[in-house]
Amino acid sequence: MSAPSTEEPAARRRILDAAFSAFLESGYAETSTLEIAKRAKVSKRELYALVGNKQEMLVACIRERAQRLQVPADLSPPRDRDSLARVLVSFGSQLLR
Repeated sequence: MSAPSTEEPAARRRILDAAFSAFLESGYAETSTLEIAKRAKVSKRELYALVGNKQEMLVACIRERAQRLQVPADLSPPRDRDSLARVLVSFGSQLLR
């Protein structure tokens, strides 16, 4: 087995970014691996080799964004509907970054 090329991390990043954008725009069901490969400027073969199938791409996108989330130290449980809405908006904003 050969060592990964220096291009592989960059190609994987492009694939995951393309997948996330496509899932947001068209939804998971309507997004094809061909569309993701075109957006990432890779072949479908490379896409499958670096990331796997569409479900694995979705899981990788979610996992990556979940790792970015940080719970504020001063976060207290929401007391009312407005404070819950603020917490959810903040969470959603962080998730989409």
